[in-house]
Amino acid sequence: SYIIKFKKMKTNIKTTDKISIQVNEGLATYSTIDFGKVTFGAPISDTAFAAFKKLYASTDGDNWTKKWNISTNNLHEIGWFGVGIKGGHVISLNLPSNKLNGILPNDIKDLPKLKTINFQNNNLSGTLPDGITNLSDLESLDLSINNFEGNIPSGVANLLKLKKFAIAKNLFSGTIPSFLSDFPAIEHLDISFNSFNKIEKKLYYNFTKTYIDLRNQIIQDARIINLEGNQINVELPEIVKY
Repeated sequence: SYIIKFKKMKTNIKTTDKISIQVNEGLATYSTIDFGKVTFGAPISDTAFAAFKKLYASTDGDNWTKKWNISTNNLHEIGWFGVGIKGGHVISLNLPSNKLNGILPNDIKDLPKLKTINFQNNNLSGTLPDGITNLSDLESLDLSINNFEGNIPSGVANLLKLKKFAIAKNLFSGTIPSFLSDFPAIEHLDISFNSFNKIEKKLYYNFTKTYIDLRNQIIQDARIINLEGNQINVELPEIVKY
């Protein structure tokens, strides 16, 4: 079994193309091997295909900038914009700035091998579906610049492989949960420009290795502040450092 990699491709290969490989050296020099069919990996499951159709419908896919043809389960034959597959499993969804408009369906849980989700700079709204917290292989989740609201689901704590968690410039509110301090592999944590008003636990990370952005929150503190002469002494709530 051999894997052939193309360094440069002048045109897109289609499944209807016929590929010929000419041997230029070795004992089989000048031999030609003809292949009659090209595929791009194994087909995805019917369950995964149904999840794609639900995602497309829930986010106004017909008005995306770059659309999918979801009439047939042929992702492994023609490829869809922003979708990465490996061994018949969907491993990445990269659809930034693609005019996604609507809500993320809970059916995203039916893509269990996802490692990367990037829906940055769209018009997604509603709460973060619990289904996303079942994606235990997820390494990068970027939902920045949308209109998500509500709390961060507690199930996000189960995403222990996360290296990037970015939800900046949304409408999330409530408490910054303590588990955001406990991701073992995190390298990029951005929850800036939301409406969180409380924090459960100081975020303990090595700032030389982990990027953290908490800007533009309004943290509520019920304690009374005493004015002593021209000086106010107050203990600020522990977030990271000031």
